[in-house]
Amino acid sequence: VSTLTGFALSTGSPTGAVAFPYHCRVCPATGATAQPGPHCATLLTGESRWKSPDVGRDVTSVGFSADGGRMVFGTMGGSVYIVDTKGPEVVHQCLADGEIRCLAVSPAGLVAVGCADLSSKTWLFDLRTGQPAHLVD
Repeated sequence: VSTLTGFALSTGSPTGAVAFPYHCRVCPATGATAQPGPHCATLLTGESRWKSPDVGRDVTSVGFSADGGRMVFGTMGGSVYIVDTKGPEVVHQCLADGEIRCLAVSPAGLVAVGCADLSSKTWLFDLRTGQPAHLVD
């Protein structure tokens, strides 16, 4: 698995390389790298590499909590997963409307999610509980 000009390339498919036009993220607190890909997100640290559980839909966006303790990723199916970075355990699953196109995690512990549903809505989820915090129209 490598990154080339913003595309995550996976050569594990039977037909050869598959490009995913989604960006990797580096955690400022720990230096770990999160990479979106087919059906899961991959976390790379200096000591290890693990993949999240297979979520059944391609992962489109990834991010980290301010302290690096949580990785967050969104899918084409509209789900947002909050995962413990110590291992691939899903802590919370949140639902938004439409394919997740982008997400960001604030230092205050809110996850902002933008979807491809053409409504210009931004979903906000609480990082600690996974509950919706607000919907911005």
